[in-house]
Amino acid sequence: MHLQLAVLADAANVSVEGKLNIHGQFDTIYAASVPVTWPQFCYVARLRGGVADVGDHTFELRVLTEDGGLLATVGASGSWGVPPDEGDEVTGNIILTIRLATFPEYGTYQFELRADDRPVGEAIVLHVKPRKTAGVEGV
Repeated sequence: MHLQLAVLADAANVSVEGKLNIHGQFDTIYAASVPVTWPQFCYVARLRGGVADVGDHTFELRVLTEDGGLLATVGASGSWGVPPDEGDEVTGNIILTIRLATFPEYGTYQFELRADDRPVGEAIVLHVKPRKTAGVEGV
């Protein structure tokens, strides 16, 4: 199984037709100060695999600090994919809602998805940057 798409977004869902809807994709949070706690966002992934990948898996999202330290983990487990027609690939979506995530410092954080304790694709990054305020001269 491999990662076809991974993003952070304000919200996401899968329609009854199986369409992945992603709302408000972002890669940067601007904060007036740190630590900053973000109320809610989603990690959204679309996976593609073969027949051998269909079945029960344990997924884990690791949030890593700029120096590679582990900040947090979000876990989920369950059955992934449905058996495809012969010769077809399997696709599936993972939407993990993350609430009250605290980022202790400005910098870059990595979100690494793992399946059965193995990385699935490259990690995606989130930048936490100072919020710039418009200065008013002469006041």
